[in-house]
Amino acid sequence: MKRVLFALIVVALAAAATFSGSTPQGAKVNSTLAAWLGANALPKEPVVVTAVELPVDGTGLRALDAALALRTILRFEPKAIALLGPLERGDSESLFLSKLSDAKVPVVFTSNAALPPLPNVALSHGVPSFPAFPALVPPDHPAGGAMPGSAKTVMIAARQGDRAVPSNVLQFCLTVAGISPGDVKGGLPGYLRAGDLAVPVSVDGRTGINPLAGDYVQRITLDQLMLRAERSEQGAISVDLDTLFRGRMVVLQKEGEAGAPGVAALCNRLVEAPLPTGSEWGLLLVVATLPWWPGRRIDRALLALGVSGLWVLMSLAVYQEFQVAAPLLVMLLLPLLALIPPGPAKTSDKVEQGKLPV
Repeated sequence: MKRVLFALIVVALAAAATFSGSTPQGAKVNSTLAAWLGANALPKEPVVVTAVELPVDGTGLRALDAALALRTILRFEPKAIALLGPLERGDSESLFLSKLSDAKVPVVFTSNAALPPLPNVALSHGVPSFPAFPALVPPDHPAGGAMPGSAKTVMIAARQGDRAVPSNVLQFCLTVAGISPGDVKGGLPGYLRAGDLAVPVSVDGRTGINPLAGDYVQRITLDQLMLRAERSEQGAISVDLDTLFRGRMVVLQKEGEAGAPGVAALCNRLVEAPLPTGSEWGLLLVVATLPWWPGRRIDRALLALGVSGLWVLMSLAVYQEFQVAAPLLVMLLLPLLALIPPGPAKTSDKVEQGKLPV
């Protein structure tokens, strides 16, 4: 009975550690551990994305704001540019198109109409469709779809009729890598693979973002960009803008949008999928057997330490290969849980442990 009570205490503590993400402190700890997992899966030269944040006005990006941003950015020869929001039609449309004609780098747009299909991607009926909205997409420029997102997930693909189509983030990464949408293979839900890209996608067309992805995004507002550009034109010597844009992947987005971390996540293999539903309970079931592990408390603690080490190594391997984020906190606490005494042992237990003669 003592061991059953001890097991319940251990499970309660382990459950608190496993599901602690609902509290600010627990979320911070889980975020730190997730970032550590991601740091060990980064490429040797991580890709840094520059985000130019345009003022929020209406549902899309204003053509005048985008034209001003292009005028300044293109002189620094970025690697590619994406508009991670629909470009509104209006009086400044011709001005934007004139600036776009100066671009010698790929420019990717956002639209939910006439998107390039992903012919080798199978999709289930549960995959959502992109909502319809008007947007300007110049001819001969690629575009991807979009729908409202969050800081923790990024849209990868969705449905258009009976076919799968890419999001603007996926289309941007494919364009930069020189990969055709026809080369993308996999299923929704499941994994999409093309070249070096391997992306787990849920049934709603999204994938999780490792919190470390935000560290590879540099942000600048349109006002700051215009001010620095004006100072540069007046003769002020500065390499800030050159560092921000030269050879970089650049995105134009509305203030507060989370598209840029999604681009950084895809480029740096920081997209991730959670463990299958119910796996946390299986982990707790393993922890619940701790009171019945053989040996004294110190023996159980050493054994738990070994199990924790193996779990960490397995988590690193699984994250690098499949981008699956296994929970770490409860397994790191397992050696400490093993030190909690289960209470006075029965006579039979003392005989087994050699404390009483047979």
